[in-house]
Amino acid sequence: AIFDSRDLQSQRAFEYAIMQHRQAANRDPYFKFNVTMDTVDAADTFQVASAICRQMSSGVFAILGQKEVASRAIVRSFTNTFHMPFVTPSSVSPVRKDELRYELHVRPDNTPAIVDVIRHFQWRHIHYLYDSDEGLLRLQQIFRALGNESNNWFSVNRLVDVTDVHDDLKAVDKSGMAGPKSFVLDLSSEFAYEQVLKQFSRVLTGDPVTQTWSNFIIAKVHSEMHFSRDTQKQDSAERDFKRLDLSRFRHGGVNVTGFQLLDQKQRSVDDLRRALQDIRNVRADERSVDKDEHPLPVGAALTVDALKLIEGGITGMLDDDPEVFRWIFRRRIVYNYNRTRGIPCNTRPPIPWMHGANILRKIKQKSPQGLSGKLTFNEDGSRKEFTLHIYSMALDKGLKKIGTWSTEERYKSVHAQGEGNRQNRPQDKPTNSTLKIITSIIGCIGRKCECVGDVAVDTGGKKRTIQTGNGRLHWKTEPTGEGPQGPARSRRLFEAKTCPLAARNSEPFLMRRIPKSDGTPLVGNDVFEGYAVDLAQAVSEEVGFDYLIRLVRDSKYGMRYESNNTWNGMIGELIDRKAHMAIAGLTITAERERYVDFSKPFMDIGVTIIIKKPQHQRPGVFSFMEPLSIEIWVCITVAYIGVSVALFIVSRFSPVEWRKEPQAESGYENDFSLFNSFWFSMGALMFQGSDSCPKSVSGRIIGGAWWFFVLIIISSYTANLAAFLTMKRMVKPIESADDLVNHPTIKYGVPSSGTTLQFFKNADHPVYKQMYEYMISHPEVLARTTDEGIQRVRDSKGRYAFLTDSSAIEYANNREPCDTTSVGSTLNSKGFGIATPRGSDLRDRITLAVLRLKEGGTLHTLYQRWWVEKGQCGGDASGSSKGKTPLTLSNVAGIFYILISGLVFAIILGVFEFRCFRNKSAKTVAEQEIHVSQTHTQTSLVQTPCSPDDGMLGVPYDNSRTVTEYYYDAPRPIGFESFMHDDQSQFHNYSNQ
Repeated sequence: AIFDSRDLQSQRAFEYAIMQHRQAANRDPYFKFNVTMDTVDAADTFQVASAICRQMSSGVFAILGQKEVASRAIVRSFTNTFHMPFVTPSSVSPVRKDELRYELHVRPDNTPAIVDVIRHFQWRHIHYLYDSDEGLLRLQQIFRALGNESNNWFSVNRLVDVTDVHDDLKAVDKSGMAGPKSFVLDLSSEFAYEQVLKQFSRVLTGDPVTQTWSNFIIAKVHSEMHFSRDTQKQDSAERDFKRLDLSRFRHGGVNVTGFQLLDQKQRSVDDLRRALQDIRNVRADERSVDKDEHPLPVGAALTVDALKLIEGGITGMLDDDPEVFRWIFRRRIVYNYNRTRGIPCNTRPPIPWMHGANILRKIKQKSPQGLSGKLTFNEDGSRKEFTLHIYSMALDKGLKKIGTWSTEERYKSVHAQGEGNRQNRPQDKPTNSTLKIITSIIGCIGRKCECVGDVAVDTGGKKRTIQTGNGRLHWKTEPTGEGPQGPARSRRLFEAKTCPLAARNSEPFLMRRIPKSDGTPLVGNDVFEGYAVDLAQAVSEEVGFDYLIRLVRDSKYGMRYESNNTWNGMIGELIDRKAHMAIAGLTITAERERYVDFSKPFMDIGVTIIIKKPQHQRPGVFSFMEPLSIEIWVCITVAYIGVSVALFIVSRFSPVEWRKEPQAESGYENDFSLFNSFWFSMGALMFQGSDSCPKSVSGRIIGGAWWFFVLIIISSYTANLAAFLTMKRMVKPIESADDLVNHPTIKYGVPSSGTTLQFFKNADHPVYKQMYEYMISHPEVLARTTDEGIQRVRDSKGRYAFLTDSSAIEYANNREPCDTTSVGSTLNSKGFGIATPRGSDLRDRITLAVLRLKEGGTLHTLYQRWWVEKGQCGGDASGSSKGKTPLTLSNVAGIFYILISGLVFAIILGVFEFRCFRNKSAKTVAEQEIHVSQTHTQTSLVQTPCSPDDGMLGVPYDNSRTVTEYYYDAPRPIGFESFMHDDQSQFHNYSNQ
């Protein structure tokens, strides 16, 4: 152990805890601590480093020590280098998480609580007073937590001498800021608080001007407040705060707020307090016995908790393996890795503690119940799951508890806790007051635009509204009268005005209603329209309450800042109880559910991909071939050739296919030549048939099989042809998240804040992890809002995809210019719910109302109204038309091309055949004439003298004419070949004669 020499209370608490441990070990000797304790100046780095080296050389298993801001670097260096667990009750120093690998901070960080108290009380002008470097580091954390809230103004002063701060306080008073002043005191010791508060009291009583100093926050948890014993009677809560004397401020016009970590009424806390008081009274150096019952200091309690953590880690290792430490001891001396005695600091290279990492891991695995609550830790060694009690003392009022702060529920006032305890009472009825409903903001970004301001209220029987005229605001008052239900209730009214507004478009959940044509101003909830407005009206009718719609101030849904564990947006306002419920596109998540309550989801959604809608694909010339794939067309061609060849072959081998043909050279002829076989297959394929049919069994089997094949193919082709020719097709570049990740040119992104990015961050799917790493490494693909991301899709010419909630994408697809479409299915499943503050009695009634609206079909009707009926893209939002589309020439152009090509080819072929056959015929005729004239032709000139009397007609015969006689061979006799072998030459000669 290493303690600051000024902290005697923690040293005594440590000695008492060791004594308790040894007494228990004597009864059950599992193991016993051998303690080496050094007292040093925790701010002296040399003393701290020397103590750490000295203790590690003696062979310690772990170090329980205190540190200051000045020595935190040397402690971190030694613990990380030598793997030495270092458990400290000192304040948490804000450093990078990866630097605290072997440190555990038992004292919780109350900076988020300070920020939440500032937000709760809506402090805008804050004076921050500190006296140490640690206070400056805590101020940096506060700045980071409030960085997005520009309404906070800080004045920072460092107190060099806490015993003389009168001039500093006067300077603060003369800073020129009117109205109440708020202070945050972040001092390093109780002595510093005593001195500064004492001087505050003197300034308050000496100068009436300083009566405006009204609010204080005691930043350090170890400084607990009290009244002195001579004040009036206090309750038990007041008696728990007896570290600082605040009785001087009771009538001084100052509100003092502080935090208490310990439950002083807890029995173990009281036992330790009494034990320390007994030790203090019996010490020799104590001159007098103090009989006053001082509360237990926080540092002493945290020291006991630190020792309990180390004891739990050692016990856990021995439970897993009782022999784990057996081989490192030699004569009760520790040898690290069985080589060096202890863990010396001067070895080169350094030899780390062999069991250090395992001891620290076991300490973190254990979650014992300590004096300060459940001892659980984050990966960086800081406390989690702790609760702070918040007390305040106001003018002429005693110290009283005003609320609690926890890591799960954040700040919760005592009044809010009372409301939460009443949530299950059956007699609770809806109140008559108007409930505030916050919703997502609308408008424009970065320019002058029409915005909505919430103004003013009821004034007891008269209604005051703000009207605009010539750019100026003025009041108009008119009586409200009483209705049948009694006096009119107060309500805030809304009026439009011109103002600069950085806003988010949340259509169709909330939109600005178009003003009436007669110029009548829109007031109240009539200013808005949209799904959220209709849903609020439906829920209010089911539950029975009046409501007022107000825009969320920072135009955000709600995101948690991990640095200070605070929320912005709607969730932050619900936590601060600035509204009764939130109705918007607010996603239900486990993280949000820890801080607010959600109803059952009124809409189920998921993350979807939106891309630029591809252009309709122009039908190709051969679009008639698209019903069948290219592989099928190739197979059909091969089958056609194969069937034709097979039919030709079997017809050649089968005697049935042959018939006698006298004119054939061989006397026999086969109808299924190769050409006729192809023609038969083609006729069957076209459902036209041919003149010839197979006669053989094998040929008919081939023909039947081919006809069956053709029947199925043609039927399937015809069934798909109509759809392919009439459907407008779009070729989408991607169809899923896997395609998106692997696409070489398309970038993708999500909104930079919200649940979509958190989904990818926490996803276990490797593809989603890859997508998150890509988006984080390329921040330019992230969009500030959903509208910005969708607009980027429209302007990207198909090179950007956006992922967000399916409701927003479906709405965008139905809005002009109707150039976007969604692809794939949803990547996850989630829902939108109505959020209420934690513990609100409205949550259960709203849940029942939502279920009734869902069962009655009201929610479906609202969805149809705002997403479908008010769409601007008709039925073509999804990218395909469901109506009948007439065929155009481009759909069937290929058929005409084939027809024209066939006609032209046939004509050309016909002309070619005509010319070829004509030339051949002319050549054949010439050859025949020559052959006949030489062989078969006999020319003679006959001159026979005749008398006129010889003529039959009695006509004189003209003997001067020349007569030519032709003789030709008759066709060869068919069927008489056997009789012509011997007499062939005679028959020929006879014929020639």
